[in-house]
Amino acid sequence: MMIYDVAVVGSGFSAISLVINLLPLLPPDASVAIVGDDAGFGRGTAYRTELHLHRLNVPAARMSAFADRPDDFLDWLKRRERSLDGSGFAIRN
Repeated sequence: MMIYDVAVVGSGFSAISLVINLLPLLPPDASVAIVGDDAGFGRGTAYRTELHLHRLNVPAARMSAFADRPDDFLDWLKRRERSLDGSGFAIRN
């Protein structure tokens, strides 16, 4: 039987964001289990759509997963040549 220091139930965006923000706070030898039934980790129901008309429901400037990097999502979009004004709503795919 495997023993984990932390178990996160769920594999959508919120669960994965939790894990990446938690990892720096854990000891280097800590083990983390992510328990989910979706092979597309990080793409929960809200982010799974393939229809280009679907938009995120929060302006891009408020979408960072990191409190200390408020422009992280805007920078991520720019690196993928999907630049967007901070007040705009990004597509979900």
